[in-house]
Amino acid sequence: MRHRDGCELRFAAARTPVRATALEPAEIRPRPAGTSFVLVHGMKTLLRILPLVAVWAVLASPAQAQDFDQFDFGLRLQATQSRFSRFSDVAAVGNASAGGKWSSSINPASMAWDPVDNMSAQYSRIHFDNGTELQVPAISVSFTPGDWGTVQPSVAGITSNDATTQQGLGFKWDAVFVDLQWALKTSDNLAVGATLSYSYSEIAFSAGGLTAAESRSTTYEIRGGALYEIGEGWFAGLVLDYANVPSTTDTFIPAPSVTSDTIEQLLVWPGVSYKYKKWTAFADYQFGLFTNDTQTMRTHRVFLGLNNEVTEAFSIRAGTAIDDRGNVSATVGIGIYPSAKLAIELAYQYDMFPEVALEFGRSELFGISISYVF
Repeated sequence: MRHRDGCELRFAAARTPVRATALEPAEIRPRPAGTSFVLVHGMKTLLRILPLVAVWAVLASPAQAQDFDQFDFGLRLQATQSRFSRFSDVAAVGNASAGGKWSSSINPASMAWDPVDNMSAQYSRIHFDNGTELQVPAISVSFTPGDWGTVQPSVAGITSNDATTQQGLGFKWDAVFVDLQWALKTSDNLAVGATLSYSYSEIAFSAGGLTAAESRSTTYEIRGGALYEIGEGWFAGLVLDYANVPSTTDTFIPAPSVTSDTIEQLLVWPGVSYKYKKWTAFADYQFGLFTNDTQTMRTHRVFLGLNNEVTEAFSIRAGTAIDDRGNVSATVGIGIYPSAKLAIELAYQYDMFPEVALEFGRSELFGISISYVF
């Protein structure tokens, strides 16, 4: 879970500013070298180009973009998962978090910025217009065993009810996910991180009470990220993600057959954030490339969010997600902090998953995350 700026769940130490005197000049930081210089230079370049990329993505003509409906369901479902966050604080700001230092960010490097040992439980309920409901429980534990970084193993699952798609087919989905995340703060203003993920998924379609098709897939995913503090209140982040998803589908209607396919996913996800007093603004751009044996689908998305720390015990937040096909999603949420060790986050998202609207219609997500610091 994220840790509030200022108090950082009241466990982070305040930084002491460096003051210049005649006998004690202000610290002059040398130009970083090697890998650190490349990352820092890249982050500064990212900050310059991100606003231009975001404007381009938002203003892209939907008439020039291909409709989701013409792509295979598997590609669209993979794209749907790429914009999901199980952490309710991130979900409430429109999933915009690549450039934020909340430890719940989609950027694995953020976990090292203000590390604390904690346990977090998350739950999301996603309801679609056609009656399909997804239950997504998850649990994660964060700890820092030594100077080599912070580690967070996580386990999550997906299960659906038995509902009928808008095409009249029964639909059932079950999946399990296992993540291992690592992050390290390499200097006062730079952190890096990585996540290894594995998941197994089973999807079944039925017609007239008979199984029409069953699909089984395994996902192997790696995500890398860097987070850089540009200046007072300013952060920039970059996330790169690759996934390989081999699957096998048994089709029973109209004739038995077995097919195999492999989906590959590439995400490039830069973002920035800025904190001014009690307000924090987030802006992300995400490019997604999804391919299988016959099709290639591209997505351009912009995520925008705003968080206000009303008091030390209460925050409000809102956000939106916009893609180059003209889809606009809205999000809101609150954070409640009864004590220094306990955080409760609530989120609501409307129409966050347009990629699967053909089968299920519009969506509503209700999420809750509860974190306890050891």
